[in-house]
Amino acid sequence: MTLRGWRFWTVIKHNDLEGMEVLGRWTCPVRIIDGYPQVVAPHPGVEAASSSAVARPCGRTTVRADQLTGPKWQLDVAGHCDIDFAVDDARNGGENHGHMSPVPIHRWAYVATRLMKDAVLRIPGVAQLDERRHADRTGQMFDPEWVVGLLEGHLRRLRAHGGKLEDLRALELGPGNSLGQAFLLCVLGAERCTAVDVRRYASAETGRGIYRRLLQQLEAWVEEQQLPSPLSPEARRTRAEQLLPVGMRFPTLGDRLSYEITDGRSLPLPDACVNFVYSCSVLEHVQEIETVYCELARVVSSGGLCSHIIDLRDHHHSEPLDFLRYGETLWSLMQGRSAGFTNRLRASDHLRFMEGTGFEILEVRRKEADAAPPSHALAPRFRRYSEDELRTLTIVVTARRK
Repeated sequence: MTLRGWRFWTVIKHNDLEGMEVLGRWTCPVRIIDGYPQVVAPHPGVEAASSSAVARPCGRTTVRADQLTGPKWQLDVAGHCDIDFAVDDARNGGENHGHMSPVPIHRWAYVATRLMKDAVLRIPGVAQLDERRHADRTGQMFDPEWVVGLLEGHLRRLRAHGGKLEDLRALELGPGNSLGQAFLLCVLGAERCTAVDVRRYASAETGRGIYRRLLQQLEAWVEEQQLPSPLSPEARRTRAEQLLPVGMRFPTLGDRLSYEITDGRSLPLPDACVNFVYSCSVLEHVQEIETVYCELARVVSSGGLCSHIIDLRDHHHSEPLDFLRYGETLWSLMQGRSAGFTNRLRASDHLRFMEGTGFEILEVRRKEADAAPPSHALAPRFRRYSEDELRTLTIVVTARRK
């Protein structure tokens, strides 16, 4: 396969260098191996005076591999067909600091589509339409079984570490397009619950009747012990009528159930006012993550518990770890103005921030891929992580405020 006039970045194995050849002003013959373009040629030719050499193809140009050290090299084929080698060795911390990360040919169309979307979102009014579309999909919290399944897990982790529903002063991060979990907590017996989000995704229009449907099945869930409740059926019914009067499609907000809009950098709550924080697929979307963890440490009382489900996968591509291949600049452009920012932090990053802001990690459950991406397929930022770390797709974290 021959590429003409394209700019791309790839990684080739050390022993592939011996035999690399540039065959013309605008042409570089390559073959595709594991989705990556790799240079093919018969035998060495040009002398390289140092481990960082530039060769211009004014004739037959090759590089002698025995003069270059390090197991991996990055090859930049630019519009002028200049070949620029940069060694991957201890002098640069084991990383090549090229301005682009390895992007295989079969990803170019995907990258172009993401960049085009960013350009379209700059048209006045389009970004608002994208936000409304995102709001309808945020959390998928209009399905009763989904809501109850999430809440059941949070409450199981709460009770496993000594938490009690009747004493609960809860904080939900990012409820999405309904307040289903917070609503159920209050009906089941929580003292109060505050839900916070960056935008008002939840409303009477987005809930799709979720609150009535939850109440219709509530007693069955309690009887089957899927959901715990210290209250009697009559007390639950009274709370339900107070929170969702007849004819209402959205819960009544007040002292027991509140809904606040904030960017997360400053939670609208006093110090040590909650004893349980829970979230699902929220913390991977936070930009200033350490600030948010500091705010959580401020509002959670000593001994308070946290239950966080953190989705570490690529939210836009079918391959769950595809987004780890893109460098910071390119990834920033690909995300652009699109709703649904993802910070690409890995599990150890979140755990480090939690511990650093005053939380004790009690339990971490992981969902993992069968294999981690190969190192050459990763942007430099992610090559320092262990294979186990790179395989991790989702973590469920239970923590306690010290």
